[in-house]
Amino acid sequence: MDKQQAEILYDSGKEPTVEKLLELDDELERLKQKIASLNKDSTNSSKPPSTDGPNVKKQGKTPSTKNPGGQKGHTGKNRPLLSVDAMDHVYDLYPPSCEHCGRGLDPKIDQPADTVLRHRCLSFPK
Repeated sequence: MDKQQAEILYDSGKEPTVEKLLELDDELERLKQKIASLNKDSTNSSKPPSTDGPNVKKQGKTPSTKNPGGQKGHTGKNRPLLSVDAMDHVYDLYPPSCEHCGRGLDPKIDQPADTVLRHRCLSFPK
């Protein structure tokens, strides 16, 4: 409604003006209810989270600033090295190259003692 239409309505008398005001008030209420229903999501109503749209920010824990995995200074947890007597079978397995320098390893010559591990493994055939 522009200014000229409002003046025509005002000049038409009390009854048409009151009717138009009540009509506009009803329309305003319907629009407020529609806006309120559009703003509902699982954080402010009983709607399940699966009905939320992609623009809804999830409430919960704030993301951590730490890097994933063990932190600096954290003591690692490793299996204890078992003795050869505790083994049912001993398999000599050597990596094809050094994990530090990448140089190829000859199992007969290079046996890096610090990388030898022993554990009871059920996946090896007996």
